[in-house]
Amino acid sequence: MTAVQQYVTAVLDGERRHAPADTADELIDTALATERERGAFLYVAASPFDGAVEHRPGHQMRVNVDETRRWGAISYVAEGVRGGAWNTCNPAPPAATTVWFDGSTPTAFPRSAVLPLAEVREAVAEFCRTGLRPTCVRWQPGHWY
Repeated sequence: MTAVQQYVTAVLDGERRHAPADTADELIDTALATERERGAFLYVAASPFDGAVEHRPGHQMRVNVDETRRWGAISYVAEGVRGGAWNTCNPAPPAATTVWFDGSTPTAFPRSAVLPLAEVREAVAEFCRTGLRPTCVRWQPGHWY
């Protein structure tokens, strides 16, 4: 049985970029390289996501970072799932770091969602491999803002 090729789509500052899931490391590094006003949006599907509502994969990962201080946070949404919005969870969050969920509104991630950047990268990489909410980090209920 042959595995179906999956593709990662990243929406970075309004621009869509695609990569096969098994070679998405550069795309992940680009998504996490800098803080973005609205964060980076990631999708995993059998084909690159073109943005059309009828092609939406049914899940979305939003990630943003404070690259200077090396922190980040993730929101994961699964459509059609009860309680289908989660934020990462850090039981010992940093005291003075803000990671923006959407800086244009401005809405920050809860401080309890902020993780070291290395843990954020590990979770994003797991999502890109599986298309599922990562198990390598803790989660807490979130909001679909």
